[in-house]
This record gives sequence, C-alpha cells and structure tokens, in this order.
Amino acid sequence: MSLSWENLTLDERRRRVEIADEKYRLLMRGVPHSELDRWLVYEQAMDMKHMLKTNDVLALLDTQNTKRLAAYRNAGMPAVMIKGVWHYDMELVLDWATKNGVPINRRALRAYSDA
Repeated sequence: MSLSWENLTLDERRRRVEIADEKYRLLMRGVPHSELDRWLVYEQAMDMKHMLKTNDVLALLDTQNTKRLAAYRNAGMPAVMIKGVWHYDMELVLDWATKNGVPINRRALRAYSDA
C-alpha cells in the first residue's frame, strides 16, 4: 500500500508515521507480519480503554454459555484474540450488544465501570 502524502494533513502524516513506528517495534519484538494489525489494535486498546476477558464479557452479557459468546463473535461482536486469549473492548461490546438487542447485566456494567 502506498501513501499519497500530498493529500494528507501534517497531523495525518504524523499519525501514519507513528503507526509505522509501532508496527516496526512489534516486528522487532517477534510479532509475525500477518498479526501486526491485530497486535496494534490490542495495544492501542490496552492504552486507551478497559479490556475485558471472556469471563468478564459472560457476566456483562448475563450468560454463562461460552458457545453463545462464540456465536456473538461470529455475528460481529468485536473481539481480538492474542496468543489464544480473547480480549474485548468494553465500549465496543456494549455498543454492539445495544445495536443487536443483546441484554446487558446492569450490575456487572456498574461493577466494571466503577473499577
């Protein structure tokens, strides 16, 4: 993919360079090239937002059925698998659940929001 730098603002150029630097850093840590985007999303999310694990999302969506959670992921629920462990961005999961009519456990939501 080539960038058309002429069409980018100075801030957009800086951001693209930052992303390239982050990808290079991940490559030097041994992350396979095919997984760079997934790792980058994960690390940015860890820096900016609260990431949940599977048990947290099960409680948040008021279910104990991991097969149902897998069906939700197949239906488009945002999740990132890193080294065999699913990670979920709480805000993205809540948005997805609201749009798709999936019930949310308000007690769990309060508990995670307060943490």
